[in-house]
Amino acid sequence: MTQESSHRAISMTAGCNWVTAARGNRQGVTHVPPHRDGFATRLVLSPPHMADDSLSADVAALKLTSDASEDHAVVSTDGGAIQTLSLPVPPNEEDLHSTVQTALDTVQERHTKKRIRPTVILNAVDLAQPTSDRIGLLKGDVCTMGKLVCMERLAAKFERIPPGTRTSHPHAHRLENELVFCVSGGGVVWQNGFTYPFGPGDVASWKAGTGVVHTIINDSNRDDPAQGEDLLLISVSEDRPDESLYYPLSPERRAAISEAQTWKEEAVPHQNEFGPHPGYPCIMNSKDGRSGVSSDHPRPSDGPRPSNIANAFEAAEGVGQGDMFAHGCSLTAESGLRGATFGCNLEILPPGTRSSFPHAHSEEEEFIFVLEGSGSLWLNGDTVPVGPGDCVGFPRGTGIAHNFINDSNVGGVDGEDLALLILGESKPSVDKVVYPVNPERQATFARWWHDSPKHKLGSHNGCPKMPRK
Repeated sequence: MTQESSHRAISMTAGCNWVTAARGNRQGVTHVPPHRDGFATRLVLSPPHMADDSLSADVAALKLTSDASEDHAVVSTDGGAIQTLSLPVPPNEEDLHSTVQTALDTVQERHTKKRIRPTVILNAVDLAQPTSDRIGLLKGDVCTMGKLVCMERLAAKFERIPPGTRTSHPHAHRLENELVFCVSGGGVVWQNGFTYPFGPGDVASWKAGTGVVHTIINDSNRDDPAQGEDLLLISVSEDRPDESLYYPLSPERRAAISEAQTWKEEAVPHQNEFGPHPGYPCIMNSKDGRSGVSSDHPRPSDGPRPSNIANAFEAAEGVGQGDMFAHGCSLTAESGLRGATFGCNLEILPPGTRSSFPHAHSEEEEFIFVLEGSGSLWLNGDTVPVGPGDCVGFPRGTGIAHNFINDSNVGGVDGEDLALLILGESKPSVDKVVYPVNPERQATFARWWHDSPKHKLGSHNGCPKMPRK
């Protein structure tokens, strides 16, 4: 994910109504839709080339959203622009992975000519579900977004953490860099026995191999057990099969993993003496007999936070001009996670703008999560509507060109910002890029992808209908 080739490596500034509102009210940055039970999984196929139950080789997108009114498989058409295949939602996340994989295989089997898997879009907020390993103090809903949207090397999760729980046992990674962004709610970052406030727009990262032990706790019910709110997080990391972890405070967790998965204490870099906080919520939501028991743990520090914790809105800058103007920041840079194999940006598109020229990467995976607002995802000349909670993955090497467009100012209204969290690999030495709508860029862009897969493009030009001046 490089500045020239795809989404900007940018920093946010004032002047963006979404940023300004978030600065003034850190209790709720976004209007992420609430979790709903009983919803169905909808597979949206675009471009619209389905006839009856047959699927065309031109299908570009597979979209999963929710619709509580449907409880059986159904094929429908939305005004002729988008066709959908709706299926009942599976009862757990493991079956959801199987359902998505089966749908992808079915589509690809019918595409004997191209053998290109569709781009997958899903609503992670609606699809987040309990998992068998998230119980007791680890209770929460999870959507492993990266795997569901076909990422091979980028790991991305959406987590809904209820009051009185934590994201994990306190741990440190030997090989995988990790970054967590707070979508909404409030909690604390626990780090080597000390805690620090963590709220909307905050980002924290941990560089692999440092030995810094960490977790995130939802203590929003600390002062009133009947109160509190869910903590919504996006966590991203590298996916290293040979990873090993250090669990200094959790003997039960150490006993549950293999020797190969264990980062032995003698190999972990020396840390200063741990602080007094034990790493548990003050009022615990658990099945271990301690539910509702309050502990007088030290409160979060009200002083400066460590350099690996930052707030995106305090890094306010803007970049670009016209329909390529945006507000945003590099979350990896602001939290000090330099040298990682991925970059993570917060990018906010005002009405009448777009995220980039339509493009496709040869070697870099990309993943985007919609935090706020409504817009369009452009895919090879056709558009798919997206909104809060939607996420999409772009596997490397498919040649499927893409960008995001904010057309919310069409129809005589001011419109609203479209806020995106953008995750991408950083492989500029080997990655090539193609801009199928802008072939003139080949003359000035050194890393042009000359042998990219060729796709027939739809009629949309990849630009906003009413471009920002």
